[in-house]
Amino acid sequence: DDDDDEEFEDGSILLSAFEVSISSIACGEHHALALTKDGQVFVSGDNRKGELGLQKTVRSGMFIHIPFSTIATSVSAGLHHSVV
Repeated sequence: DDDDDEEFEDGSILLSAFEVSISSIACGEHHALALTKDGQVFVSGDNRKGELGLQKTVRSGMFIHIPFSTIATSVSAGLHHSVV
């Protein structure tokens, strides 16, 4: 239900429920990235050091969709960083 989705100032959307086909997952120390088969990126976890790529410092137990102007082809994560 789209009414339950929360939109942030930077355009990212917290989805309350979603069904996607994941092609790969990358994990850092306290965060994770998921890449869908159609090139969308979802992030979850600790963002205190900017790991999730969000403008505000949030911790998310749910996956948040990060909008990109292009289709992502891979995701990678280190201890406190992420690469798309």
